[in-house]
Amino acid sequence: MAEPVLPPPLQSPPERRRFLRETARQAAQSGHVEAVFGCLGYRPHPGQRAFHEARSYPRRVVCTGRRFGKTLGAAMEACCQLLRGDDRGRGVTRTLVLCPVAELSERIFRQVRTSLCRQLGFNPEHLYDTPQRRELVMPWGSSLVCRSAAGEDAVLGEGFDLALLDEAARLPGSVWESVVEPALADREGAAVFLSSPLAFGWFSDLWVRCESEEWPEWWGYRGATAENPTIKRAWLAERQRTVSPEVWRREYLGEFVSLEGTVYPAWTERIHVR
Repeated sequence: MAEPVLPPPLQSPPERRRFLRETARQAAQSGHVEAVFGCLGYRPHPGQRAFHEARSYPRRVVCTGRRFGKTLGAAMEACCQLLRGDDRGRGVTRTLVLCPVAELSERIFRQVRTSLCRQLGFNPEHLYDTPQRRELVMPWGSSLVCRSAAGEDAVLGEGFDLALLDEAARLPGSVWESVVEPALADREGAAVFLSSPLAFGWFSDLWVRCESEEWPEWWGYRGATAENPTIKRAWLAERQRTVSPEVWRREYLGEFVSLEGTVYPAWTERIHVR
Protein backbone atom coordinates (compact mmCIF):
# COMPACT_ATOMS: atom_id res chain seq x y z
CA MET A 1 0.00 0.00 0.00
CA ALA A 2 1.65 3.23 -1.14
CA GLU A 3 1.80 6.33 1.01
CA PRO A 4 0.03 9.48 -0.21
CA VAL A 5 1.96 11.28 -2.93
CA LEU A 6 3.16 14.65 -1.65
CA PRO A 7 3.45 17.71 -3.87
CA PRO A 8 6.94 19.33 -3.99
CA PRO A 9 6.12 22.16 -1.52
CA LEU A 10 5.29 19.56 1.16
CA GLN A 11 8.56 17.70 1.13
CA SER A 12 9.82 19.41 4.33
CA PRO A 13 9.16 17.34 7.46
CA PRO A 14 6.77 19.83 9.20
CA GLU A 15 4.67 20.33 6.08
CA ARG A 16 4.66 16.63 5.37
CA ARG A 17 3.39 15.81 8.85
CA ARG A 18 0.67 18.46 8.64
CA PHE A 19 -0.46 17.13 5.27
CA LEU A 20 -0.53 13.55 6.55
CA ARG A 21 -2.43 14.61 9.70
CA GLU A 22 -5.13 16.33 7.69
CA THR A 23 -5.33 13.52 5.15
CA ALA A 24 -5.60 10.86 7.86
CA ARG A 25 -8.39 12.77 9.61
CA GLN A 26 -10.36 13.23 6.40
CA ALA A 27 -9.88 9.59 5.41
CA ALA A 28 -11.03 8.34 8.83
CA GLN A 29 -14.13 10.54 8.68
CA SER A 30 -15.09 9.10 5.29
CA GLY A 31 -14.29 5.51 6.29
CA HIS A 32 -11.37 5.20 3.87
CA VAL A 33 -9.17 3.12 6.16
CA GLU A 34 -6.62 2.25 3.47
CA ALA A 35 -5.82 5.94 3.10
CA VAL A 36 -5.40 6.15 6.88
CA PHE A 37 -2.98 3.23 6.76
CA GLY A 38 -1.08 4.94 3.97
CA CYS A 39 -0.66 8.07 6.08
CA LEU A 40 0.63 5.92 8.94
CA GLY A 41 3.03 4.02 6.68
CA TYR A 42 1.30 0.77 7.58
CA ARG A 43 1.38 -1.94 4.93
CA PRO A 44 -0.69 -4.88 6.15
CA HIS A 45 0.24 -8.32 4.93
CA PRO A 46 -2.59 -10.41 3.39
CA GLY A 47 -3.72 -11.87 6.71
CA GLN A 48 -3.87 -8.47 8.38
CA ARG A 49 -5.64 -7.05 5.34
CA ALA A 50 -8.32 -9.74 5.56
CA PHE A 51 -8.87 -8.79 9.19
CA HIS A 52 -9.27 -5.09 8.38
CA GLU A 53 -11.56 -5.73 5.43
CA ALA A 54 -13.94 -7.72 7.66
CA ARG A 55 -14.75 -4.57 9.63
CA SER A 56 -18.45 -4.82 8.77
CA TYR A 57 -18.77 -7.86 11.06
CA PRO A 58 -19.64 -6.85 14.64
CA ARG A 59 -17.62 -9.76 16.03
CA ARG A 60 -14.20 -10.79 14.68
CA VAL A 61 -11.99 -13.60 15.96
CA VAL A 62 -8.34 -13.73 14.89
CA CYS A 63 -6.63 -16.97 15.92
CA THR A 64 -3.03 -17.13 14.77
CA GLY A 65 0.47 -18.29 15.52
CA ARG A 66 2.86 -16.09 17.44
CA ARG A 67 4.44 -13.07 15.74
CA PHE A 68 1.68 -13.00 13.14
CA GLY A 69 1.18 -9.25 13.64
CA LYS A 70 -2.06 -9.29 15.67
CA THR A 71 -1.03 -6.50 18.01
CA LEU A 72 0.01 -4.19 15.17
CA GLY A 73 -3.25 -4.85 13.35
CA ALA A 74 -5.23 -4.11 16.51
CA ALA A 75 -3.31 -0.86 17.06
CA MET A 76 -4.07 0.28 13.51
CA GLU A 77 -7.78 -0.44 14.06
CA ALA A 78 -7.61 1.69 17.20
CA CYS A 79 -5.92 4.52 15.27
CA CYS A 80 -8.74 4.56 12.70
CA GLN A 81 -11.28 4.81 15.53
CA LEU A 82 -9.41 7.59 17.31
CA LEU A 83 -9.20 9.70 14.16
CA ARG A 84 -12.99 9.76 13.83
CA GLY A 85 -15.17 12.55 15.20
CA ASP A 86 -15.35 16.19 14.18
CA ASP A 87 -14.03 19.22 16.05
CA ARG A 88 -17.44 19.77 17.65
CA GLY A 89 -17.39 16.34 19.23
CA ARG A 90 -19.87 14.75 16.86
CA GLY A 91 -19.15 11.17 15.90
CA VAL A 92 -16.47 10.67 18.55
CA THR A 93 -15.59 7.11 19.46
CA ARG A 94 -14.42 5.23 22.52
CA THR A 95 -12.14 2.22 22.15
CA LEU A 96 -11.30 -0.31 24.85
CA VAL A 97 -8.18 -2.48 24.90
CA LEU A 98 -8.35 -5.33 27.39
CA CYS A 99 -5.52 -7.80 27.96
CA PRO A 100 -4.64 -10.41 30.60
CA VAL A 101 -1.85 -8.22 32.07
CA ALA A 102 -0.99 -4.53 31.86
CA GLU A 103 2.21 -5.15 29.91
CA LEU A 104 0.22 -6.53 26.96
CA SER A 105 -2.20 -3.59 26.79
CA GLU A 106 0.82 -1.30 26.96
CA ARG A 107 2.07 -2.68 23.63
CA ILE A 108 -1.04 -1.51 21.78
CA PHE A 109 -1.04 1.80 23.65
CA ARG A 110 2.59 2.48 22.73
CA GLN A 111 1.98 1.68 19.05
CA VAL A 112 -1.06 3.98 18.89
CA ARG A 113 0.74 6.78 20.69
CA THR A 114 3.77 6.46 18.41
CA SER A 115 1.66 6.44 15.24
CA LEU A 116 -0.65 9.33 16.07
CA CYS A 117 1.34 11.58 18.40
CA ARG A 118 4.96 11.10 17.41
CA GLN A 119 4.64 10.14 13.78
CA LEU A 120 1.75 12.39 12.68
CA GLY A 121 2.19 15.01 15.39
CA PHE A 122 -1.26 15.04 17.00
CA ASN A 123 -1.37 16.64 20.45
CA PRO A 124 -3.77 14.69 22.69
CA GLU A 125 -6.20 16.53 24.92
CA HIS A 126 -5.42 14.15 27.78
CA LEU A 127 -2.72 11.53 28.15
CA TYR A 128 -2.36 9.12 31.03
CA ASP A 129 0.51 6.65 30.89
CA THR A 130 0.99 4.78 34.15
CA PRO A 131 0.73 1.07 34.97
CA GLN A 132 -2.58 1.81 36.68
CA ARG A 133 -4.08 3.99 33.96
CA ARG A 134 -3.36 4.23 30.26
CA GLU A 135 -5.72 6.49 28.36
CA LEU A 136 -5.41 8.71 25.32
CA VAL A 137 -8.01 11.40 24.51
CA MET A 138 -7.81 13.25 21.20
CA PRO A 139 -8.68 16.99 20.97
CA TRP A 140 -12.06 16.24 19.38
CA GLY A 141 -13.00 13.75 22.12
CA SER A 142 -12.32 10.25 20.73
CA SER A 143 -10.53 8.15 23.33
CA LEU A 144 -8.54 4.98 23.89
CA VAL A 145 -8.80 3.16 27.23
CA CYS A 146 -6.35 0.35 28.04
CA ARG A 147 -6.99 -2.04 30.89
CA SER A 148 -5.78 -5.40 32.17
CA ALA A 149 -7.99 -8.18 33.46
CA ALA A 150 -7.02 -7.11 36.98
CA GLY A 151 -8.52 -3.67 36.30
CA GLU A 152 -11.66 -4.84 34.52
CA ASP A 153 -13.92 -3.25 37.15
CA ALA A 154 -12.64 0.16 36.03
CA VAL A 155 -14.77 -0.04 32.84
CA LEU A 156 -18.01 -0.98 34.58
CA GLY A 157 -20.73 1.48 33.65
CA GLU A 158 -18.82 2.80 30.61
CA GLY A 159 -19.72 2.44 26.93
CA PHE A 160 -17.47 1.70 23.95
CA ASP A 161 -17.69 1.61 20.18
CA LEU A 162 -14.94 -0.98 19.83
CA ALA A 163 -13.39 -3.50 22.22
CA LEU A 164 -10.05 -5.11 21.36
CA LEU A 165 -9.34 -8.19 23.48
CA ASP A 166 -5.70 -9.08 22.90
CA GLU A 167 -4.49 -12.57 23.90
CA ALA A 168 -8.14 -13.28 24.53
CA ALA A 169 -7.62 -17.00 25.16
CA ARG A 170 -5.77 -16.07 28.35
CA LEU A 171 -8.63 -13.94 29.66
CA PRO A 172 -11.37 -15.46 31.83
CA GLY A 173 -14.46 -16.06 29.71
CA SER A 174 -16.56 -14.26 32.30
CA VAL A 175 -14.78 -10.98 31.47
CA TRP A 176 -16.36 -10.93 28.02
CA GLU A 177 -19.84 -11.91 29.14
CA SER A 178 -20.04 -9.87 32.33
CA VAL A 179 -17.88 -6.81 31.65
CA VAL A 180 -17.05 -6.16 28.01
CA GLU A 181 -20.18 -7.20 26.11
CA PRO A 182 -22.53 -5.10 28.30
CA ALA A 183 -20.22 -2.10 27.75
CA LEU A 184 -20.90 -2.34 23.99
CA ALA A 185 -24.67 -2.34 24.25
CA ASP A 186 -25.47 1.39 24.31
CA ARG A 187 -23.25 2.21 21.32
CA GLU A 188 -23.87 -1.06 19.47
CA GLY A 189 -20.12 -1.53 19.63
CA ALA A 190 -17.99 -4.10 17.83
CA ALA A 191 -15.59 -6.58 19.41
CA VAL A 192 -12.34 -8.10 18.19
CA PHE A 193 -10.80 -11.17 19.84
CA LEU A 194 -7.13 -11.69 19.01
CA SER A 195 -5.09 -14.55 20.39
CA SER A 196 -2.77 -17.44 19.88
CA PRO A 197 -4.79 -20.54 20.77
CA LEU A 198 -4.52 -22.36 24.07
CA ALA A 199 -6.25 -25.59 24.95
CA PHE A 200 -9.93 -25.81 24.15
CA GLY A 201 -11.96 -23.32 26.16
CA TRP A 202 -14.13 -20.23 25.79
CA PHE A 203 -11.96 -18.79 23.01
CA SER A 204 -12.29 -21.94 20.94
CA ASP A 205 -16.05 -21.73 21.50
CA LEU A 206 -15.98 -18.31 19.85
CA TRP A 207 -14.10 -19.80 16.93
CA VAL A 208 -16.84 -22.41 16.52
CA ARG A 209 -19.33 -19.56 16.13
CA CYS A 210 -17.29 -18.17 13.24
CA GLU A 211 -17.59 -21.49 11.41
CA SER A 212 -21.34 -21.81 12.01
CA GLU A 213 -24.08 -20.42 9.77
CA GLU A 214 -26.15 -19.89 12.91
CA TRP A 215 -23.88 -16.99 13.89
CA PRO A 216 -23.70 -14.78 10.78
CA GLU A 217 -22.43 -11.79 12.73
CA TRP A 218 -19.23 -13.64 13.67
CA TRP A 219 -16.17 -13.69 11.40
CA GLY A 220 -12.95 -15.60 11.97
CA TYR A 221 -9.46 -15.83 10.56
CA ARG A 222 -6.84 -18.44 11.31
CA GLY A 223 -3.30 -17.53 10.33
CA ALA A 224 0.19 -18.95 10.64
CA THR A 225 3.32 -17.15 11.81
CA ALA A 226 4.76 -17.62 8.32
CA GLU A 227 2.24 -15.10 6.93
CA ASN A 228 4.24 -12.31 8.54
CA PRO A 229 6.87 -11.42 5.90
CA THR A 230 9.21 -9.94 8.52
CA ILE A 231 9.77 -13.36 10.13
CA LYS A 232 12.81 -15.06 8.65
CA ARG A 233 12.05 -18.38 6.96
CA ALA A 234 15.26 -19.93 8.32
CA TRP A 235 14.21 -19.10 11.87
CA LEU A 236 10.82 -20.73 11.33
CA ALA A 237 12.40 -23.81 9.80
CA GLU A 238 14.64 -24.14 12.86
CA ARG A 239 11.65 -23.83 15.20
CA GLN A 240 9.82 -26.56 13.31
CA ARG A 241 12.81 -28.87 13.73
CA THR A 242 13.29 -28.19 17.43
CA VAL A 243 9.77 -28.09 18.91
CA SER A 244 7.27 -30.90 19.15
CA PRO A 245 4.63 -31.24 16.41
CA GLU A 246 1.93 -30.25 18.89
CA VAL A 247 3.72 -27.06 19.93
CA TRP A 248 4.44 -26.24 16.29
CA ARG A 249 0.78 -26.57 15.34
CA ARG A 250 -0.44 -24.51 18.28
CA GLU A 251 2.19 -21.79 18.59
CA TYR A 252 3.09 -21.31 14.92
CA LEU A 253 0.11 -22.56 12.89
CA GLY A 254 -2.63 -21.23 15.16
CA GLU A 255 -4.38 -24.56 15.64
CA PHE A 256 -6.23 -25.63 18.76
CA VAL A 257 -4.14 -28.41 20.29
CA SER A 258 -4.37 -29.59 23.87
CA LEU A 259 -1.02 -30.47 25.46
CA GLU A 260 -2.38 -31.29 28.91
CA GLY A 261 -1.60 -34.80 30.01
CA THR A 262 0.67 -35.40 27.04
CA VAL A 263 3.88 -37.15 28.07
CA TYR A 264 5.11 -38.48 24.76
CA PRO A 265 2.81 -37.70 21.82
CA ALA A 266 4.59 -40.11 19.46
CA TRP A 267 4.05 -43.05 21.84
CA THR A 268 2.35 -46.12 20.42
CA GLU A 269 1.80 -49.44 22.15
CA ARG A 270 2.92 -51.42 19.10
CA ILE A 271 6.38 -49.83 19.06
CA HIS A 272 7.13 -48.88 22.64
CA VAL A 273 5.71 -51.79 24.65
CA ARG A 274 7.37 -55.19 24.87
